[in-house]
Amino acid sequence: MGQDMAENRRAIAQFSPRDAERYPQYEAMLGRNVSILNTLMDMRPPVKGSFPTPMELFQAGRDIGHLLQASPIPLREQVGELYELLMAPSTKILDQYFESDILKTTLATDAVIGAFASPSSLGTAYVLLHHVMGGGLAGLGLRAPPEQDLASIITGAHPVPGPTGAPFANMPADEGLGVGSWAYAVGGMGAVSAALARSALAHGAEICSDVTVERIVSERPDAPGSGAAAPAPVAKGVQLASGEVITSKVILSNATPRTTMEHLVDQAHLDPASIQGYRAIDYSSATMKINLALDRLPDFSCIDKADRAGPYNSLGVKYTDPKAQPYHQTTIHIGHQMADLESAFQDAVAGRMSQRPLIELTIPSVLDPTLAPPGKHVANLFVQYAPYSVLGPDGVRSPRHWSNADFKRAIAQDVYRLIEEYAPGFRSSVLFEDVLSPVDLEQQFGLTGGNIFHGSVTPDQLFLTRPTVKNPGHATPIERLFICGSGVHPGGGVMGAPGRNTAKLVLSNEKNFQ
Repeated sequence: MGQDMAENRRAIAQFSPRDAERYPQYEAMLGRNVSILNTLMDMRPPVKGSFPTPMELFQAGRDIGHLLQASPIPLREQVGELYELLMAPSTKILDQYFESDILKTTLATDAVIGAFASPSSLGTAYVLLHHVMGGGLAGLGLRAPPEQDLASIITGAHPVPGPTGAPFANMPADEGLGVGSWAYAVGGMGAVSAALARSALAHGAEICSDVTVERIVSERPDAPGSGAAAPAPVAKGVQLASGEVITSKVILSNATPRTTMEHLVDQAHLDPASIQGYRAIDYSSATMKINLALDRLPDFSCIDKADRAGPYNSLGVKYTDPKAQPYHQTTIHIGHQMADLESAFQDAVAGRMSQRPLIELTIPSVLDPTLAPPGKHVANLFVQYAPYSVLGPDGVRSPRHWSNADFKRAIAQDVYRLIEEYAPGFRSSVLFEDVLSPVDLEQQFGLTGGNIFHGSVTPDQLFLTRPTVKNPGHATPIERLFICGSGVHPGGGVMGAPGRNTAKLVLSNEKNFQ
């Protein structure tokens, strides 16, 4: 399924004509609720230390008011609909619209990706909504330069150089991407980081890479007098593993709240309630990533070989491989029913790797020729559920099993076997594999618990309670120390909103940091 609603309905009608009629209504429902929540994404929670300016509150209230007035359904019903999406299991929402199990399963995966939950778990409707927030790049107003010629078209759209110089694939030059659209970054996700670095350097930043921050240096000022409340500790800088101390007026941490507040901050400078709150954050996850180099594209047996597309996609852009088909440029879901997702989750609850895990497959090299030599490809597998503390061959449940290369290799082979049920020969096409368990994600990328969102995006950990009830928002109990990563509002995803919100907060208080 993609941007063409008529084509989406035609595909869905193969399984249920009724669902094909209902699908546009479902998309419209998501769209109007995403529009309301998007207004809150760019606003800091109204809490101490992070309170929005009066103008920001006015603008957010005005925008939400206009959206509610413009809703095609009555106000009371619209508010109830949004509340249900925030709190309900995704199965409740999907069952209201659809009857086809294959369609519900395809949509339900977005409700559990990165979450230690099944589609029937409370709050997963919001996870589904979270994955369709934003408007691709359309909300950024990015467009390809008009002088850009056809030779620069790579993926059905111009690679768009944004303010930071990052090119993005799959963006129509005239329209941008719609609600819930996804895009590949040309050159891989590392190109996004590189573009941000170039922008920072151009604005005078100094970047120190390949260094380890040992701790955040903070001091507690002397009390002003007898009987007065002790002043809050103040962050002064960071100490590197080498012993060097870099001082700063303000410190922003993109690490998870647990890493920042438990491992880097002096615990003597935190009150017991704050320590307890940070320790209570839910980082449970069961995410495994497998990155592959392939010597050919997978050939799915369910595709009619006589129904082959030409060398160009629907936007008139040539594929990187003459054997590429439209489905190769999409997210490919490997054969599930709703019952399979529930069973896969129950396996993880018991500590076992899912017997039939959720598998999402993407092949970005079909769109981006910079990633692989001609005829070769890179593929990314998102696999759930792989428990952080997993049951090993010895019958013991422990994270240590993920350090066993043979154990991980065997799980990867099981994943390939499942893919082979739909794409025979897939296993023999693998040239190289990089298997990343939840423990690997934690150790290599600093993702506490392997949680890709820096903390679960469930209703109890959103907005006024993210990262904690005691210390919500982007400020911390340490003066001049802020958290700017996905662990703060509005949560995870490659969108930059947490950092932008934190930057706006720091800039609005700049006079206090002199």
